[in-house]
Amino acid sequence: MSEQIVDLVEGVYPASSDVLAVAAGAGGTAGRETGRIAALDVLSGVNAGLRTETDARMASDRELAARLDQLTATPPSDASAEIKDARVDVQGVAHASMGDAIRVQARRNAESTGQMTWTSLQGDWASVWLLESITVHPGHTVPATLRGVTVANFRDHVAVSANNATISDPIRVRMSNGQLRHANLTLDGDKDVDGVSYLAFDRDGNALRTHRYGEFTANHGFQPDEYWAAMLEYPSDPDFKAKRWRFEPRRVPWLNPGGMSVPTVIDPTLFKLTRRHVFEGMNVNKGMVLDGRAHTLPDWKLHLTAGMGSMADPLRIRYEGGQPIYPSLHIEGLSADKEGVIYYAYDRSGRYLRAVAPRTWQAAGGTWGDDEYWAALVQYPNVPERVWTLGEVSVDWLNASATATEYTVGTNGDWPTLTACFTALQNDASEKTILIQPGEYDIFAELGGKAKWAGYAGTDNWRDVQPVVPANTTVRGVGRVVLRMTPKDDEISARAATLLSPLNVSGSCTIENLDIIAANCRYAIHDEASSKSEYAGSVHTYRDVRAVKQTGGRGYSQTLGFGEARNGVYRFDHCRIEGSSPFTIHTNVNRAGDGTLIDITDSLFLDLTGNPAWIGLSTSGDNKAVQHVTIANSTLSGIRLYGENHSSIANSYQVTLIGCPPAAVTSANGNPYPVRQYNTIRP
Repeated sequence: MSEQIVDLVEGVYPASSDVLAVAAGAGGTAGRETGRIAALDVLSGVNAGLRTETDARMASDRELAARLDQLTATPPSDASAEIKDARVDVQGVAHASMGDAIRVQARRNAESTGQMTWTSLQGDWASVWLLESITVHPGHTVPATLRGVTVANFRDHVAVSANNATISDPIRVRMSNGQLRHANLTLDGDKDVDGVSYLAFDRDGNALRTHRYGEFTANHGFQPDEYWAAMLEYPSDPDFKAKRWRFEPRRVPWLNPGGMSVPTVIDPTLFKLTRRHVFEGMNVNKGMVLDGRAHTLPDWKLHLTAGMGSMADPLRIRYEGGQPIYPSLHIEGLSADKEGVIYYAYDRSGRYLRAVAPRTWQAAGGTWGDDEYWAALVQYPNVPERVWTLGEVSVDWLNASATATEYTVGTNGDWPTLTACFTALQNDASEKTILIQPGEYDIFAELGGKAKWAGYAGTDNWRDVQPVVPANTTVRGVGRVVLRMTPKDDEISARAATLLSPLNVSGSCTIENLDIIAANCRYAIHDEASSKSEYAGSVHTYRDVRAVKQTGGRGYSQTLGFGEARNGVYRFDHCRIEGSSPFTIHTNVNRAGDGTLIDITDSLFLDLTGNPAWIGLSTSGDNKAVQHVTIANSTLSGIRLYGENHSSIANSYQVTLIGCPPAAVTSANGNPYPVRQYNTIRP
């Protein structure tokens, strides 16, 4: 059976493979080694088949679907149980066929933006025993009671084991956004017998429940509300010795050979890649360069011509969402006074754009152009010091420590002030949580107060004078936490008041349970991507945030002032925003086919008297995308649709209101997308 499936996949898709991040869900629960290996091979082929050309991919999907469904509809009798099991995914959803289960999970994996996109790495990893690789407590088991037990104080509560069990420190098994972290983690010998297999914790690190053997497999992995887990094994018990937590083998390819258009997520593991020459791992056309004439990727070979340099086959350098694929890819020995082309660029659709010279690359800060998605790299035999390389990269094993990803701000915390915390972590893009202890934090004073800002007349950008929330960070208030920036008129200059905000955001983050009070400053929250490609596709979540911008003579009027990330996602849940202009957001660099998502639920937008207020949705510049806005069970008086910064485009927002009071709508420059209102609540 497994050989048939592999033959089918290889007949539809080119030889693969990619990261097997969904292996456990598709094959690890199949119950037999052959079924698991078959599912791994299938997923490898599916991942490698995610091509830039959408139509071709869909056609291949349909062909594979029909053939897999035909095969699995009448499986050999000895494989029927295995096939039935493989149709159930890691979320416990039963699919119509095994092929459908595999495709859905592979696509779900590929559509994830991921925490790491090191597809430029290469390696093969055999099975790894989990408890041999992390901190464990031999002779101990789960606490006698779970009340009050957390990830942070877990070690203080472990109990002595009567049967010499070994329990591990809790490791994170699900990201804060709910994404499964270790999809290839499996429990060998997980049968329904008496014994605890793991202790689960919720997203906030509170102990939830224990699970007995058999439940991990029966539940198809960790439950949706389980974010941390402490694993148990019983090494001295003959009935339990074979029951061990294990990472299944996986393979990471070199240089994204399939040209995947979206990233896949690899499980954090222990490896280090030292500097490597890119041309060592690619097909190189020696003595050949491009002729510079207009063409597209499928025809690039027709435009090769003899030259002094050697050109590698075109390489995808950005995913469809605009994220760079190779953070450490750079060219060494570059001198702007040297002539020659260092790469040829293609856009997202594969259309030839330009030949890039050294001085152009250096002027751009050594980064790809925002419109460049593919590159054909060039090196010269007569300039041996100029080489394309991947810099040294290392990834930590498991990030298993609770303290490694959780910090505290406040008295006796890791930092006494929020500004000091953000400043220290400014370049840390790892997944982490910042807990702010109860109290009031004067952000204006933390930034220097009157002594620094009363006479300020500089020309700095707002980013230059204050830290932003580090990317991939959850900022959570514990109890009542107030961030305040309310300087008096004589404490802040008019110029400084256009720069400073108590909270500044650009990349993916979650902001929870904060009160923000602002006056005589820019905004209460300034969330601005500034058209930077590094923030493309970022997700911004605001939950239980209460922000007010009081009347003042300086700064801007908005309480929340936002500038969209390209293809960004903005979510507001149970928020209360007050001010003369509670919320405005403007587009930046969305192009045709892009689109920002804005989702507002159970929130209030009020003026300073407590009455419903307007929100503003602005189309800025030459935006060519459609932004989708959904507002549900929320209170506001109306929506202003308008253009700014010489916008030539009419309103670009498609707004839907569900279960809200009637909202007035004004449109300053046309409205091709009328606002839809459903289940309107009448006074």
